Amino acid sequence: MSRFKTSLFISCLYVSCLFAGIKFTGDVTAVSTYVFRGIKQGSGPALQGTAAWSCGYLTGGLWLSSVNFSENIETESDFFVEASWVSGGLETAAGVMFYSYDGFRTFNAYADYELEIYAKAAIGPAGLSLFHVPSQKSTAGDPVRSNFWMELNLQHAFPETALSATFGTGTYSSRYLEDPKKESVSTVVFSIEKAVAEDFSANYFYSMGLDPSIGDILYLTLSWCF
Repeated sequence: MSRFKTSLFISCLYVSCLFAGIKFTGDVTAVSTYVFRGIKQGSGPALQGTAAWSCGYLTGGLWLSSVNFSENIETESDFFVEASWVSGGLETAAGVMFYSYDGFRTFNAYADYELEIYAKAAIGPAGLSLFHVPSQKSTAGDPVRSNFWMELNLQHAFPETALSATFGTGTYSSRYLEDPKKESVSTVVFSIEKAVAEDFSANYFYSMGLDPSIGDILYLTLSWCF
């Protein structure tokens, strides 16, 4: 296909999406260390990004991150679909996430992805999120498989700055410990988000482990949103 035809096709597709009410958003983020639910995902910096579309109550997309914890895996690719709605001052959402690596090429010895379901609710500065990994191929034969994770979040926004504190607890992170176990572990994450320019922000995180097996982590991110 010629460049002109390709450009014309993309333009027509974009215009069609606008008329259909479909919106596209995303971000590109550089992180000093990839940390997820209190656990380091490899060592050193990583590049991450999100591409999402939304139409009415429905949102879907892809989250990507570079990884370095395996010589055979270069990227984490997480696909998601979410439905959200607002009633008065209550914001709620429910969705499903597909965790995979290198685009559904590998997850572990049992499957090429892992499915997680979740529900979220927020009112004012307070939020509650619940995550659950049901029994599936990726958890088969794993005696310390992930099961659930819960987060309680409080945040407050100032001009160009936002503060938040998140308490997380559950068995999701337990299997990623140096010595995996079935019991729940807990963390508290404090963050400061600072706008540095239009569509650019810097985030400072301090993740504090409330379990002796989880260490404290200080890490930074720089994001561009579009």
